[in-house]
Amino acid sequence: MLNSPGMRRSALSFVLPLIVLLFIFMVYPTVSTLYLAFTRWNGYTPPILNGIQNFTHLFKDKSFHASLKNLAILVCYIPVWTILPLFFAELIRQPKHGSSFFRSTVLIPFVISPVILGMLFKQLLGVEGLVNEIIIRITNNPDGIGFLTNPRVVIHVLAMITIFKFFGFGVILYYGAMSKISESLYESAEMDGCTWLQTLTHVTVPGINHTIGFFIVLGFVTFVARMFPLTFTLTKGGPGYASFVPEFGIYFHAFENSRMGYASTWALFVYLLTLIVIVIQNTLMMKEDK
Repeated sequence: MLNSPGMRRSALSFVLPLIVLLFIFMVYPTVSTLYLAFTRWNGYTPPILNGIQNFTHLFKDKSFHASLKNLAILVCYIPVWTILPLFFAELIRQPKHGSSFFRSTVLIPFVISPVILGMLFKQLLGVEGLVNEIIIRITNNPDGIGFLTNPRVVIHVLAMITIFKFFGFGVILYYGAMSKISESLYESAEMDGCTWLQTLTHVTVPGINHTIGFFIVLGFVTFVARMFPLTFTLTKGGPGYASFVPEFGIYFHAFENSRMGYASTWALFVYLLTLIVIVIQNTLMMKEDK
């Protein structure tokens, strides 16, 4: 019965819409981007093949060099991205006064749109924002702090806002993984006189190492390919190239410079970089499972 033509047609009718959607939204854009990366195209006239000129220009482009530098700075925040929510998840693991309220509210920044979050922080951290108003009154410094205008500070501000947005998700993710660890292990650690930090490092971390690995990869992917909304809302890549990141480079060269072909080269770089991170993570996880 399962091999009858009617059953095969019925099964195909369920699978075909998914295949069509997969082709439209994943296969076609990927292949199209790969093709356009080897063309000169302004988005209006037909694309013209230009070989590897886009790639040679990419590696000479000052904006690309700046984006790599900024990406390296963002990646340096991965330990903070990983460890901070882990500590808080461990704190709320045991029922305490206020822990249930914290668990119910910690996800609020994560569910807020990054555009709205960016607008909020722009009002707080801008030159005439609330934070600078307080700093000026306390320190009598008429200039305040250029959170979004100082080239040495702005990329660090973007990193901290991103960590703030995903902090609640990390706490809930870790907390869910911790709930699967046997309570007998924690009881044994307590009987042995382990401190809170020793319990965290010798019981909790080994028990949720796969979850930690996933969250680390999420951090890399976020800093590589999910920074555009905050960057566009807060700084638009400035001042200069101080907050210019690879993902923003796609928008900048496609819509500000009308260089769709060159922007596709940037998109291909972001795609390959993300793919490499995911492959490395999966390889390491497979080795640990063996």
